[in-house]
Amino acid sequence: MFYSVDRIEGPLAVLQDDEGENRTVPLAELPEGLREGDVLCREGESWRPAPEERDRRRAELQALLDRLTGK
Repeated sequence: MFYSVDRIEGPLAVLQDDEGENRTVPLAELPEGLREGDVLCREGESWRPAPEERDRRRAELQALLDRLTGK
């Protein structure tokens, strides 16, 4: 399952899973350099960045925006 970084609040990150459920995780448990909009994958007890999924989601959203704005 993938988790997107919804927001960062001080030492915590609020992650949203594919079903829309939120989960709060200490930043210390997540990869360094994490930003809002990044996508993570849970592997056992650790988290790994999923840049290919992030890019896929961004492209999908951009295509939708382009269709809605007539571009």
